[in-house]
Amino acid sequence: MALLGASRGYRTIITMPQTQSREKIDALRVTGADVRLVAAVPYANPEHYAHQARRLTEAMNAADPGSAWFANQFDNTANRDFHEATTGVEIWEQTAGRIDGFVCATGTGGTWPASAAR
Repeated sequence: MALLGASRGYRTIITMPQTQSREKIDALRVTGADVRLVAAVPYANPEHYAHQARRLTEAMNAADPGSAWFANQFDNTANRDFHEATTGVEIWEQTAGRIDGFVCATGTGGTWPASAAR
């Protein structure tokens, strides 16, 4: 998101737990992102970084309608849908349907086949 925002000239604000690695924080900042570190709390807590990001987006849009967009990484199915339509088909075709297992990470981890073929 930070790279896309920078390449398009958008202001990018990232809220994330202060427990993230210094390298990750620095990498986001080097792209020009405004990184806002918050306490690491469970998702059920209203102060979770995702909820804070949503509230920030809503406040920005209240002040200037259409000025902000919330990625909604936990509930947005676009990534999963894209992998189902493209990556999944590619893996299935390249392995001729011979897949022993599949590993999928949440967040920005992406997806990887556990075994290329039997």
